[in-house]
Amino acid sequence: LMGFFQFFYKLEADTGTKLIDLRQNNIPARSAAKAKAGYVNVGYAVTVRGDYVRLLDFLRRLESRQRFCRIMTASVAVTGSSPSDRAGELTLTLGLELLGQP
Repeated sequence: LMGFFQFFYKLEADTGTKLIDLRQNNIPARSAAKAKAGYVNVGYAVTVRGDYVRLLDFLRRLESRQRFCRIMTASVAVTGSSPSDRAGELTLTLGLELLGQP
């Protein structure tokens, strides 16, 4: 499951975004029980910063990779306290699940 972190770091490098926060959530007991079948849903909290085009690229690549991804929550906010602080930068916060093998 640690390979997922490299997956996110590669997305960051490929899209020119900046990962602000990346945390793995605990695996629910029911998913741990299903691990015997070979796969579990692994939850992540991800916050990434970039301009609109780069964030869209990040989302598109996240959805089109060979790993199965389900976005549970998403929010976008303007970065900084005023629009002139970071011209055109946005912060995207995602709650998502990736299908993985333990």
